Amino acid sequence: MSQSDFRAVVAGHIDPWLFLFLSLRHLPATISTHVRTSSLSKLFSWSALRDAWFFRFWTAVSPDIRQSGDQRVTALLKGQVRGGAVTGKHEHEPMSGTVLEIGAGTGLWASLLAGDEKVDRVFGVEPNPGSLSVLRKRVEDLGIGEKYVVVPAGVQDVAYGEWDGCRVEKGSVDSVVTILCMCSVPGPEEIAREVYGYLKPGGRWYVYEHVRADGVGWWMRVYQGELFLFFFFFSSSFFD
Repeated sequence: MSQSDFRAVVAGHIDPWLFLFLSLRHLPATISTHVRTSSLSKLFSWSALRDAWFFRFWTAVSPDIRQSGDQRVTALLKGQVRGGAVTGKHEHEPMSGTVLEIGAGTGLWASLLAGDEKVDRVFGVEPNPGSLSVLRKRVEDLGIGEKYVVVPAGVQDVAYGEWDGCRVEKGSVDSVVTILCMCSVPGPEEIAREVYGYLKPGGRWYVYEHVRADGVGWWMRVYQGELFLFFFFFSSSFFD
């Protein structure tokens, strides 16, 4: 193993913990605000505190995440990725038609999705109350409200509501996009079943996520299991 490879391996083991400790720095301010502003019914709600914590932390780190992932995400949506590597060539069908973005957050990728000429309409699904207010403002500021519809609901409720006069029926979506979303929700198998239910026959799911490392020994499974315990408590409320 070369010295640069060794440094990359060490950084790969340390960076997730630095990321988690960074999130912990936002917890005291979140608790203070939660105590001062919450109604009695929500004061002792772990779900409400967790959502506020996630929103505060994600708002702080999202610009760096957008910058670091922009090239790969753009290439993925354009159909220019194979085996996780950007090739710059046509490898698969690009995102198009009606798009369901799961975990829209604060609209980090809204301009990229709605700005694609192959896309007719985007439904941005986001249940976090704090993120929703920022997402709506971003859509308004970008002037993409006619093309990007904010869906303030969990995935399981999308098909049962009407969003700005529009409905998203099961089996009606051409493309689903999940960007760093599945790694922070409890029950990924459940969300996967919901997602597939929205896709048309031949529809496509574009996934940019953290993944589990296989074939690297028991120590890596233990390491990732410890990280999972943190994300389980820190996860967003798609299925609350």
